[in-house]
Amino acid sequence: PNSTLGYNIARDRMYTILDNEDGYVVGVYTYYEVPVDPNSSTPRADAYQNGQGMNAEHLWPQSKGADSGPPNSDLHHLYSTEIRVNADRGNLKFGTIPDEETDLWYNKEVEENTGNIYTSTPPPESERPFYSKRKNGDRFEVKLDRKGDVARAIFYFYTIYRDVADSEGPGFFDSMDEALREWHNLDEVDSYEVWRSESIEDWQGNVNPFVMDTTLVRRAYFTEDGGTDPDPDPEFEEIFTETFGTVSSSTDISAHQFDNAGFTFEGNGDIRESLPSEGYENASGNAQVFMNLGDRFVTISGIDSEGYEQLALQFGVYANSSTPFVIEYSTDLGENWQSLQNVPAQTANTWTQLRLEEPGLPSAEQLAIRFSKSGGQQYRLDDVRLEGVARETTANEPGSELADQVALNQNYPNPFNPATTIEFELPRQQDVKLAIYDMLGREVSLLADGIHSSGNHIYSWDASNFSSGIYIYTLETGSRRITRKMTLMK
Repeated sequence: PNSTLGYNIARDRMYTILDNEDGYVVGVYTYYEVPVDPNSSTPRADAYQNGQGMNAEHLWPQSKGADSGPPNSDLHHLYSTEIRVNADRGNLKFGTIPDEETDLWYNKEVEENTGNIYTSTPPPESERPFYSKRKNGDRFEVKLDRKGDVARAIFYFYTIYRDVADSEGPGFFDSMDEALREWHNLDEVDSYEVWRSESIEDWQGNVNPFVMDTTLVRRAYFTEDGGTDPDPDPEFEEIFTETFGTVSSSTDISAHQFDNAGFTFEGNGDIRESLPSEGYENASGNAQVFMNLGDRFVTISGIDSEGYEQLALQFGVYANSSTPFVIEYSTDLGENWQSLQNVPAQTANTWTQLRLEEPGLPSAEQLAIRFSKSGGQQYRLDDVRLEGVARETTANEPGSELADQVALNQNYPNPFNPATTIEFELPRQQDVKLAIYDMLGREVSLLADGIHSSGNHIYSWDASNFSSGIYIYTLETGSRRITRKMTLMK
């Protein structure tokens, strides 16, 4: 930056402008809010509330190089935070924490119910993305809709102040860079983050470049020379996963409810409840396809794999012998079938997870996959997953008008009253869920849930029956979850 405002003025701007929403300062980790008049002459004291309110969180800890000078007052990494959560985060690194390893969960709803901003009791699974988390003495995980904001702030700080960061906190950035990359990809830049960066530019003379150019994270930190990786590893995206759901008794395939309702399932195997077996704890649901004695098969058809140049097939199988079963594919509605090559043998009498990264499956609008066997072998099949590497397109290639990746646009208008429009774009047919949540993580409206074709999709939300405030809308596909915020103002 050309200069920073100094720590006191920086905090005043943060409480009255940057983090102030309609007269309330909202905490970055918890949605916790305290009233602060944007025109107040004492915003720091108003936010602090005699130690019961908010203070300033240095996303890069003060003890690791942000304790004085411009690193201390650079607004690109300063955020309002509830005091207890700020203390609990301390100088812990950021990182993803498995639920079972989480010691404390943080959310505004906890404070409203118990008087404390934290709880050691795991919240309902559907609400967990809206909680920040702590693993004592190890790391701190930010709630979903601020993961990207935090990640891009840390990339900014380390880029601008690397010398002091490495001197005061050696190895701190390296201990979390992969997690930050994941958060950056998971929570995309939204209009608030751009506005915040540009507002800071008015005072400091610089934007956060990782907000304004979202490719910079990869180009600056995750290639060998800081430029384009000449030979990157392929990045697989999920096309579909089929767990075969749940079942209470043996069911014909034709009568079973599958995860992917838009596909066609055929065969003379049946759906049975999972049987205990070594290694089966890795499988999902409680149902499997069971292929008993004789000629048996199961077919999954109606798969759109166009737009991919490399496919990977993964599945779980339990067999009473080591003989591999046959996997075939068709691209002409089952008129002709071709066998996949190099399907490995299974280990008899144990559950095996197999992944075929180059099985020869083609890109096709109507792909069908058939698993079959003959003779006395018995097989149980579960957790079939198909992934692909997206094929790059140019302006002259067919389909280049479609998005290269899943995109969720900012709603419009925003703020709105009472209705708004939400638009998203898909590069190929896939299963999606578009839902709206309140600031406590409760789902308040489900706009879309199911298979959608490639291209642009538009939904409207009428909030006539909802109160004013900030709402979160998320788009979930098999491989991504994108979150944005919107404001209902009545």
